[in-house]
Amino acid sequence: MSQCVVCDKTLKTGMFASYEDLPSLRDATVCRKCSDQIAREGSEDEVREARLKQEAISETAKTMVMATTDSVPEGMEIIGIARGSTARAKNAISDFGAGLKNVVGGEVVTYTKLIADACEQALQRMAHDAARLGAEMVVGVRFTSTTIDVGISEIAAYGTALKGGVSGNE
Repeated sequence: MSQCVVCDKTLKTGMFASYEDLPSLRDATVCRKCSDQIAREGSEDEVREARLKQEAISETAKTMVMATTDSVPEGMEIIGIARGSTARAKNAISDFGAGLKNVVGGEVVTYTKLIADACEQALQRMAHDAARLGAEMVVGVRFTSTTIDVGISEIAAYGTALKGGVSGNE
């Protein structure tokens, strides 16, 4: 198997390969995702540079410091609002189990897990947004939720993105 020359993804062939894993019809050394991006945005080098930047943002997001405190630490600069959200729908099996819990009482574990997973994904997306802004940490982290439609809710996380290195007395 060969590798995409832009993103190093293994190029696959055959019935079970996804669209993105197949070699491009224009250039067999590039995956279709990269080929499509090159067609939209420019040269292989530009696409490779954009991918590397995206990977750096993702790595920074993994280690993003997040806190609920409202204070801005000394030497940090506010650079904007970081936000992330996800919309989730419950399913019929969960509804059946919740109906039974409604009769006997108690925690509806499947809904609790659904909400916890949604909160975690919203936090991850907020951290990614903060990293994209160039932040080193996010303070004032808050959650909000809203019902979009029957059985569909959105969980959003937001906070103040900060970066360091700001001091007028150096």
